[in-house]
Amino acid sequence: MSVRIKIAETAEERDALFRARHRVYVEQGRYMPPRPEARICDRFDAFPTTTNLIVVDGSEVVGGVRLTEPGAAGLPADGYFDFTSYLPEVRGRVGCASMLCLDRAYRHQKRLIPSLGGMLYALAMQRGITHLVAACNPEIEEPMRASGYYRVAPVFQHASGLEVVPLLLDVHRVGDRMAEFLHRHCQDMEWTSWERAFFAAGETVIHAGAPGQAAYVVLDGVAFAETRAARGRWHCTRLDAGDLFGELALLTGRPHPSTVMAGVDLDVLVLDAESFRAQLRAAPEQALNLLEVLGCRLLDALGARPRNEVTGVGFRRSELTIEG
Repeated sequence: MSVRIKIAETAEERDALFRARHRVYVEQGRYMPPRPEARICDRFDAFPTTTNLIVVDGSEVVGGVRLTEPGAAGLPADGYFDFTSYLPEVRGRVGCASMLCLDRAYRHQKRLIPSLGGMLYALAMQRGITHLVAACNPEIEEPMRASGYYRVAPVFQHASGLEVVPLLLDVHRVGDRMAEFLHRHCQDMEWTSWERAFFAAGETVIHAGAPGQAAYVVLDGVAFAETRAARGRWHCTRLDAGDLFGELALLTGRPHPSTVMAGVDLDVLVLDAESFRAQLRAAPEQALNLLEVLGCRLLDALGARPRNEVTGVGFRRSELTIEG
């Protein structure tokens, strides 16, 4: 089962996140005293200006991060540090990243925290947020700085007894793959799908014959799609960053015709059926590109086109046909 990052949409998912925070902050890190309810949440979690992203393994929430948009109630970081004097040159909307947590058992997966940050940045960009403030634990300053944050004041001890480092980030200067992809390809689209999945090398993403539930865009890594072609041949397609796959089953309502496996560790953007159709309705040019890709695949299946390279959604695909 792949590890996924998505928006917490249900009360059950949010409650699981609050329990994950307690597990990380209290039981593993001992940064806070235990809570009788074994959950950590505050008033900002109840505001409509707040969105929680969660890291899910199977059905278990193992981490998350919170985005709070500017509003009359202020931002979570305001209770730890006054950023006012550090924002006079900032023109735009300032939001806040807070409550970053990841279960100790998953911290060896170094891509998870940067990818969680990348989802947060992409979400902030879509909502018109230009800068993010964060009052964080100095222990996570290094990965935060690697994501583009910079320190605006020295580490200090808050009245709560916690050590705090105040950080600021210009959202449009981050380099996460998802943020870059959305900025490059979807500036005129209202993005409705917020799920990202990670597959280990050799792991199957799609099984041939399975019902279509989602399409995928490769953000990083390489995948291979194997399809039983005409006259007993096997057709193998290499999928690189920017390539779309799994969309045929969504368009036709039929099972997936191909098995897709991760060639190396794979990072993909997940589009459920509703979101996929919404993107096509909102961006006719993307729909035309998709028709071109599907046309090329049809020619391949009929054996009417050389098996070298295909252009799809603005990217290249390497393909190979195997007899037998």
